[in-house]
Amino acid sequence: MLHRTSFWQRRSLPVLVGVSISGLTLFLWQALAAQESTQIQRQGEFALASVEQQITGQIQNRILSLVRMGRRWELEGGTPEAQWYADADNYIKHYPGFQAIEWVDSSFYVRWIVPIAGNEAAQNLNLAFEERRRTALEASRERQAVHITRTVTLVQGGKGFLVYIPLFLGNRGSTVSKATSFDGFILGVFRLKRLLDTLLNNHIAPGYAIAIFDGGEEVYCRDCSDTSRQLQTKWHHQTTVNLDGVSWQIRVWPTSALLAEEQSLLPEVVLGGGLITAVLLAGMVYLAQTARRRTQQLAREMSERQQVEETKKETESILEHQTLRSQVFAELTLKIRRSLQLEEILQITVTEIQRLLQADRVIILRFWSDGTGGTVVQEAVLLGWSSVMDQGITDDCFGSEYLQKYRQGRIFQLPDVENTEVTSCLIDFLHQFHVKSKLVVPILLKEELWGLLIVHQCSHSRHWNSSEVELLQQLADQVGIALAKSQLVEALRESEERFRTMADSAPVLLWISDTNGQCTFFNHSWLEFTGKTLEQEVGNGWTQGVHPEDWQLVQDIYQSAGENRQDFQREYRLRHTDGEYRWVLDQGTPRFLPNGSFAGYIGSVLDISDRREVERLKDEFISVVSHELRTPLTSILGALDLLASGTLYNQPEQSQRMLKIAANNADRLVRLINDILDIERIESGRVTMTKQMCHVEQLINAAVDVITNMAQTAEISLSVSPLSAKLWVDPDRIIQVLTNLLSNAIKFSPHGSTVWLTAQLINSQSSSIPENLQQITEDQQPTVLFQVRDQGRGIPADKIETIFGRFQQVDASDSRKKGGTGLGLAVCRSIVQHHEGQIWAQSSLGQGSTFSFTLPALQEEEFILTPESNAPLVLVCDDDPSIRTVVQAKLEQQGYQAMTVGSGEETVEQAMRQLPDAILLNLMMPGMNGWETLAALKKQVNTQDIPVIILSGLFPDAREVHHSQVSDWIIKPPDEKLLLQALERALTEQNRNIRVLIIEDDTDLAKVLIAAFERYSLEIYYAQTGLEAIQLSQRLLPDLLVLDLVLPEYDGFAVVDWLRQHNRLYQVPLVVYTAQDLDDSQRERLKLGQTLFLTKSRITPEEFEQRVINLLNRIIRHRKRESNRDS
Repeated sequence: MLHRTSFWQRRSLPVLVGVSISGLTLFLWQALAAQESTQIQRQGEFALASVEQQITGQIQNRILSLVRMGRRWELEGGTPEAQWYADADNYIKHYPGFQAIEWVDSSFYVRWIVPIAGNEAAQNLNLAFEERRRTALEASRERQAVHITRTVTLVQGGKGFLVYIPLFLGNRGSTVSKATSFDGFILGVFRLKRLLDTLLNNHIAPGYAIAIFDGGEEVYCRDCSDTSRQLQTKWHHQTTVNLDGVSWQIRVWPTSALLAEEQSLLPEVVLGGGLITAVLLAGMVYLAQTARRRTQQLAREMSERQQVEETKKETESILEHQTLRSQVFAELTLKIRRSLQLEEILQITVTEIQRLLQADRVIILRFWSDGTGGTVVQEAVLLGWSSVMDQGITDDCFGSEYLQKYRQGRIFQLPDVENTEVTSCLIDFLHQFHVKSKLVVPILLKEELWGLLIVHQCSHSRHWNSSEVELLQQLADQVGIALAKSQLVEALRESEERFRTMADSAPVLLWISDTNGQCTFFNHSWLEFTGKTLEQEVGNGWTQGVHPEDWQLVQDIYQSAGENRQDFQREYRLRHTDGEYRWVLDQGTPRFLPNGSFAGYIGSVLDISDRREVERLKDEFISVVSHELRTPLTSILGALDLLASGTLYNQPEQSQRMLKIAANNADRLVRLINDILDIERIESGRVTMTKQMCHVEQLINAAVDVITNMAQTAEISLSVSPLSAKLWVDPDRIIQVLTNLLSNAIKFSPHGSTVWLTAQLINSQSSSIPENLQQITEDQQPTVLFQVRDQGRGIPADKIETIFGRFQQVDASDSRKKGGTGLGLAVCRSIVQHHEGQIWAQSSLGQGSTFSFTLPALQEEEFILTPESNAPLVLVCDDDPSIRTVVQAKLEQQGYQAMTVGSGEETVEQAMRQLPDAILLNLMMPGMNGWETLAALKKQVNTQDIPVIILSGLFPDAREVHHSQVSDWIIKPPDEKLLLQALERALTEQNRNIRVLIIEDDTDLAKVLIAAFERYSLEIYYAQTGLEAIQLSQRLLPDLLVLDLVLPEYDGFAVVDWLRQHNRLYQVPLVVYTAQDLDDSQRERLKLGQTLFLTKSRITPEEFEQRVINLLNRIIRHRKRESNRDS
């Protein structure tokens, strides 16, 4: 029993010791194995990040090289072929992995290829042969952006992908010129295996198998043996890389060889050692009496175990530090990519680098735009060291050699400031801030040097190991990517802001809807129109403003357009902010995303209420005009048909009556057409008012002369109260107003009544100022008030304001009973308003009406009349000063130059000196009488051909034998019309050699003009077409042209253009006689020499004849002056 107890005592302790140590060993073995697995997983993540960065960065570098080729092409308007091949060859050499670089022309044919070897199949290939390729080409061209295809089968063989760089010459951003400026593509062809084998060489994630998938299809695999693939499930790490819309899945897992290297023998050693230790301890306890030697051996084994544990801890520390760096890099990269604020990106960068590298100071220097230096824009510095934030550094501190290296992306290390060769400026700068060592990495933005990422060690010098340099380089690359992203985001924000600003400032109503038909945006004009807020209108809220009768139609059209993805246009009523429904035109266009998917609609809404009202008024206008035209035409045609049939051949009185009816209705048609053209052209500003100084009395007298016959026929008395004042007006237009008002007053006055025409000067000192003019006289110059008063039936109060509208009459039957078109007062209002005046009417039923209008008076100091230098000069000889003054005034009013003398002696003297065009000579004068003066003039060579007109109180029978030397005889007091006719006849006696060319396609009008001019003994020629006019002008060299503008073959403008090129006709006098109203630019185009612009139907035949003869007289005077100068 004692022996058994001793036996178990001897064995229980060794067993207990052995079991305890074995259990502890197994626990430690499991912990080491788990830690080892975790470490392998972390290294796999780091390898995946390295592969992702390598693929993304290197492919982007190659794409950017293609973009540079494209930008060069666009800037130079196309790259010469030799230069292009050289550039492409350099890129292929410097960037391994290209299958080919090609230029594709605008019709999608491959024209240039580098290298040609191995790519012969692509030469002159039409890339649009495949739907997917053609879609990619067109998408890239339309978006004007780089486009990367998914994996395709290359025509050269094998799998690969294509990069399209669209080329646009000229204004790249203009949508108008996009089609015409498109010049093809720069096409990069990448064979996947060659490219990825180059990028993922043995230095990138060594020992790892790498597989890349495009849309689920494995397109590349490195070290993918069957044995390696068996490890994929357990150890793989996966991420997605997006290259301009093309997504690749990258999968990384360790190979068996790497696992064999990474899986340490330490766990097995620990396990074995532990078990052995357990056995030994058990043996030592069991053999305590003989264990001294074994105890020493066990101590040595325990020492070795400790060394193994220390090595393990050191290895774990290194791995933990590397893992921490990888984790920090990944976190920092994620933070940088997530942030959109540049300042935040830079602050995160310097703070994390300073913490990770335990540096004293980390700064980011941004270069100035002119490249002369830079400014520190962000900093992270430990306490105790000075700040360099916002410090400026000039170009001298860098040195050109360093800047050039930085631009090439090269890194600069300075382990010890005291033992290096740099510029003294930089040494001084570093000493100023106690820098002992620094590391500089350039930050490149789109391959341009943006700035520097700088790490300072101030406490001591420092050797920068490769991992630190590599980490800083990777972070600088991430900063560059983040900067580019920040720029893109800022550009997008600015674009959105510009769109919102343009939309809100647009005069039309704009809206945007989503794919569900819900409106998501309304511009400011819409909200102003409806008086609603954006929150009230979005969604379907805007439909609350649609008129109930239009709501279903709007919904049907919108739904139908949305289903068909088509443009639509609709008109409906929308409630305005004032509560009134207004007609609007809504036009919508579908929106599509770059990938072609439907994104909703964008549309504009235009208020067309005014247009609808204009259309209504236009229809009414056409209806009224149609009636007013057809009625007189019917009368004219009926009367002329009766005359033409001969039924009235034996009824002369009835025939005369029919002719009168036809003439009256023709006159009515002319007035209607003139009124329609007048009001339209005056209100549109296309009529040029030819203003000049006019006497009020003369305007009134001219209007009365026109209307006198009408008043006498109607047995109406005219009472005229003229005024001595001057106006700056178009006399024809003002006479037209006066004549219109007088004719209306006569038509609506009873027989035997009186019509009054008065003119009154109104100013602030006037004793009685009409209520309408009180405000005018307070603020402006004196005003002339014209009033036409009749004793007719009067105008109802509700018609006073409307009678100045178009086709407005007090009674609809007035046009039939009284004649007229209903446009006369509208024309009057337009003319008066264009002269800065006012017009109004006052009336009482049964008591007549008064029409008044005002025009600004012309003060004496405002205008001094200067006779036209080319006007005919008339010498007036009379001993009576009052006669001389009156005759001179009348002549100057008609455009003549007048010179007065009081005796025969002065007449002879001035005639010799001035050589006037005509002489008005009184007979009964003291001293040398008229006959003696006439004889003296006829004796002188220079004056004998000057026409002399006798202006005397004696009758013509007193002319005696001197009548052959007298051109004409006018009795005092002279009748103005007879005097002017006598002057015209006298001046045109010299016209026998004057050639006039009439250019008119209407033969009837041409015959009338020819007959009028033949009375003046002129040589008249006629051309019916523009071509004939040019030919006759070249042959005849006419002295005057009368030109219509609407001609066959060549119009009047073309004729004038030709004449301007002729060295003898470029200054020929010209009369433009046309039915068109010409603006200032058209008149300027038609000017040759002295030019008159006369409008058909706006000038009477007599006025036309008078003005043309005056022009001829000026031509004769000019010719006479030239002749005298030559002699």
